[in-house]
Amino acid sequence: SRFPFTEARIRDLAAPASGRVRVYDSRQAGLLVCVTSRGSKSFRFRRKVNGRAVELGIGSWPGVTVEAARTAALGLLASYVQGEDPAAQRRAIRAESSLAELWAWFDRHHIAHLRASTARRYADSWRLHIEPELGTKGLSGIGKSDAQRLVDDVSKASGKGAARHVCAVLSAMYHAAANDEALAYKGA
Repeated sequence: SRFPFTEARIRDLAAPASGRVRVYDSRQAGLLVCVTSRGSKSFRFRRKVNGRAVELGIGSWPGVTVEAARTAALGLLASYVQGEDPAAQRRAIRAESSLAELWAWFDRHHIAHLRASTARRYADSWRLHIEPELGTKGLSGIGKSDAQRLVDDVSKASGKGAARHVCAVLSAMYHAAANDEALAYKGA
């Protein structure tokens, strides 16, 4: 079905007995709300690309308002009109190696060639400081501000020497990642 979305109409959408129901917005092309049998409602954007339907999540209602969903859908539509493929960009981000994957590779290929004391210090910096804060993030998702915040926190908690070593470990890891074609990191 199709109707102009309002907050009240989204709130009043009934959950189906099973499965999910999709309702399209009559004011914004490609915008729909998906209602599950549990009653959750989420905004999505749907468009055909090369004869194949592509659907991208925008966010859950009420966290995302109708106007915010329309704005996001308009932005996604503009991206497709300009020849970009936001779905492919999202897939590339999900496929990108995480910092933890880089560490596993770095540990196997580089740390093995270091002195035992240096290898132990690298492992300690990783385990104590870097992994808890940045381990699950994608490589290009870690910006200078993230690294600076980590270094500042480590400096306050463990001293400047530990903070300098965290910088050295991150630098060595990213340098190795940029020089290895097996990883999905190409530098930022």
